[in-house]
Amino acid sequence: IVEGEWGRIEEITLTYVVVRIWDLRRLILPISYFIEKPFQNWTRVSADL
Repeated sequence: IVEGEWGRIEEITLTYVVVRIWDLRRLILPISYFIEKPFQNWTRVSADL
């Protein structure tokens, strides 16, 4: 859950993360967002990378 929206991580780069939110829009956030602000990880199957 990011900025009150739930979705799936679609892409991770060195400068930004793309989150595909529930209504199929893309939320593009700078990597610094995930360093500075809390977020929830709701992994469905496992937390393995």
